Amino acid sequence: MAYAIAVLPGDGIAPDVIAEARRVLDTAGGPSLAFVEYPCGANCYLQTGDPLPPATVEACREADAVLLGAMGLPDVRWPDGTEMRPQVDLRFQLDLYAGVRPIYLYAAHHSPLKDYAAGSIDFVILRENVEGLFASMNGGILLRDETAVDSMVITRSGTERIARYAFDLARDRRSERAAGLRAEREAHVTCVDKANIFKSMALPPARISLPIMPMSMPWHSIWCAGPRPTMSW
Repeated sequence: MAYAIAVLPGDGIAPDVIAEARRVLDTAGGPSLAFVEYPCGANCYLQTGDPLPPATVEACREADAVLLGAMGLPDVRWPDGTEMRPQVDLRFQLDLYAGVRPIYLYAAHHSPLKDYAAGSIDFVILRENVEGLFASMNGGILLRDETAVDSMVITRSGTERIARYAFDLARDRRSERAAGLRAEREAHVTCVDKANIFKSMALPPARISLPIMPMSMPWHSIWCAGPRPTMSW
């Protein structure tokens, strides 16, 4: 079975980067991958008038995964001055709410930090991808060319599903450690926010914590400023 990979090469040097990424994937072996390229990006806008054609969206929707290059060119902008950002538009259309960013130290000399061996740095950063200030995209206010306002939107359902994702991921990683696939350490989930200042960030942790958090997995809340208590179950 071959996995269908929709390839969006992107702009600038991104097509060169994607070409090398495909070489790595082909060389690494593993599952069979079928790559098909689709137009998308600022150059696509210059050629067709649309940075994200509907056919590209549908191809990404049907694919098993998307290999996406960096998009946007500084001199190709919408009338309001913002750059083309089809990668963000695609994120909204496919509701890709979880930005998953694994951090792993493969070799000690890869890091300036001392006394860290390979595998001793191993964690994942999750970012909610379709709420917050992203939700204000295309909806901000510009007043007399001197005041600009973007609203930050945080919902209970959006916060709950990214929290669920985090705990499911932590549970899977704990199982991998039990199987000897990762270095042994305590499994936990940490929430980093600015809840000491913003009401939108103060509300979710208190409201979603008890109903959805597995009692066997600690939850640590860390605020970016100001002393706040740690919550764990």
